[in-house]
Amino acid sequence: MLLGTSRPTYITVIGAGAIGSFFAARFTRAGYAVGVVARGSRLQSIRRLGGLIKADSPLAVGVLAEPTFSALPAPYLVILCTKTQDLDEVLSQLKPHASPNLGVVTVQNGGEAPELVAVKLPSVQVLAGRVHGFFELHGDVVRHLGVEPSLAFGTLEGLPSPAAELLATCLQSARIGFTRPEDMRRSLWEKFLLASSIGGVGAALAALTEYDFTYKGHLEK
Repeated sequence: MLLGTSRPTYITVIGAGAIGSFFAARFTRAGYAVGVVARGSRLQSIRRLGGLIKADSPLAVGVLAEPTFSALPAPYLVILCTKTQDLDEVLSQLKPHASPNLGVVTVQNGGEAPELVAVKLPSVQVLAGRVHGFFELHGDVVRHLGVEPSLAFGTLEGLPSPAAELLATCLQSARIGFTRPEDMRRSLWEKFLLASSIGGVGAALAALTEYDFTYKGHLEK
């Protein structure tokens, strides 16, 4: 399998859904060595393609995909792209490898993810992240829709962090836009309020569509 080796920084992306695959593809194209923790059908899909992730263009990039964190080389940055309910399991995998030199970036909606990481892995540098963008996984191809994706990130305390400087360098090299808000807690909850509103409208529309379909089907009978 191919790995970008022109830069010394190794990055592990945990979660190979739409957002995780986007980051893995962009960082790999920028020349960073990237490993992906995936599972189930997504892991099988990446392996079936020869370790390739296809994201936001026909160009496919090669990554090392494994079902567990310990099967990959030790990284400098870990980007957690799993769902919030899966974090306990993921952090248990990370615990034996935690160190003050490791940066862990959360991109989950809501404010609890970075705090959970700080409690479970007190020795690591925790960066709270907020992804701005819309993504979909269409078959084997990841697409981003509408606005160009970007990442807002920083420590919850607003303190300097070597991991934050490293992440900024990686994002700049990968041509991923980013901001560094002074108040990350506020930024996280602003995103949560937006996501919950959109999710609520989507659920209501889906329920209405289902009701309309069932009601009309009943009348036709």
